[in-house]
Amino acid sequence: MRKFLIARTDRIGDLLLTTPLINELKNSIKNSFIAVLVSNYAKEVLYNNPDIDLILNIEDKKLSEKIKKEDFDTGIIVYPRFNVALKIFFAGIKERIGTAYRWYSPLFFNRLIKTHRKNSNLHEANLNLYLAKDIIGEKKAKKIFYYPEEVERIRADEYIVDIGFKKKFIMMFIGGKGSADNLSPEKYAEVANEIYLKTGKKILVSYGIFEEERIKRFRQKVKNTDDIHILENPLSIRDLAALIEQCEVFISGSTGPMHIAAALQKKTLSFFPDKGVLASRWAPLGNKSVIIKQEENKKMDDISLEKIILELKKLLEIETF
Repeated sequence: MRKFLIARTDRIGDLLLTTPLINELKNSIKNSFIAVLVSNYAKEVLYNNPDIDLILNIEDKKLSEKIKKEDFDTGIIVYPRFNVALKIFFAGIKERIGTAYRWYSPLFFNRLIKTHRKNSNLHEANLNLYLAKDIIGEKKAKKIFYYPEEVERIRADEYIVDIGFKKKFIMMFIGGKGSADNLSPEKYAEVANEIYLKTGKKILVSYGIFEEERIKRFRQKVKNTDDIHILENPLSIRDLAALIEQCEVFISGSTGPMHIAAALQKKTLSFFPDKGVLASRWAPLGNKSVIIKQEENKKMDDISLEKIILELKKLLEIETF
């Protein structure tokens, strides 16, 4: 048996975009054992994934002891951070794969992959696959992987019935952890009002933890609250995903829930900034999607309602899988 440790300790979307690498390793290497080192915040997106044998938490005080106990053959440090590379080095993993250009790379990695992630033209999922090219060959990601559980689906079904929604509703996530510029809550409220006016579609509005101020600002501007329903509280990742699976189109900025929607093959309409978080690297993968980008030298909120409605209507007409 060959044992792999994949280290990806940042956010939800980043971790989901590592699942094609995990899947390829599992399918390419017979009798492989795959563990994933993750942040406590993002770990839930890997639950129920049949490609993963063990989930380790970077915040676990006994982490080094647990890594040593597993006697891994290969560590792949997908998210290159000093503390992660250090732990894997001192855990005694024989083969340690990482990018070549961090100052500590020659110290901690003994297989250096010459690629600059920041300046690459590759999608993030393909960058992750590239790190393991000597093991699995050169591959391209076609989709990302997320596996709901039936109990989560049942809870989502019950919630949708309770609020009087049907299957074909639109879901909007107005939050985000700040990794990418996003529309303001007031702009999202304008978008919700216009969607309901122009399509008649009911809208379920969600947000993340510690984003009560954003939802308060949204609530002050939104109209017709019987058909534009705001979640009373932010949900766990798993329960949010189960609701996403129920919707017809998922609308958000470039954020983790967008990648969950893509993994569930839901249609997505996403707002991306002109700079920083580039669509070429962070676009949803494997689903029907529309990306609306901020125009150069303009603000995110300058994206026109007319353009949003036009693109949404096109997306609604596209046949699902």
